[in-house]
Amino acid sequence: MEIKLSQYEVMDAVEQYINKKYNMCIDLEDQTQEYPSIEHTVYNRVWKKHKNGKDFKDKNGYVVLDKEKSSYKDKIIIFDEGADLCFYLSEAE
Repeated sequence: MEIKLSQYEVMDAVEQYINKKYNMCIDLEDQTQEYPSIEHTVYNRVWKKHKNGKDFKDKNGYVVLDKEKSSYKDKIIIFDEGADLCFYLSEAE
């Protein structure tokens, strides 16, 4: 089952959470200058290569990860008016 919350519904839930937890009555639409953002980290995989540029493979035929050149990179998603937060839940039996 898919549960989809629009940006407005998420912002309303955040306002209610802040009101309940911190006892502060705020309006995020009026009091924020920018859209909220979601920061997340992505692992940038780099594969080992031979001198001729072809992928290096292990004895099973799988491409080998170059752990020294691979790195984590921070990314940002702007949670604007067109964004939705979706949950996919399995049906309860």
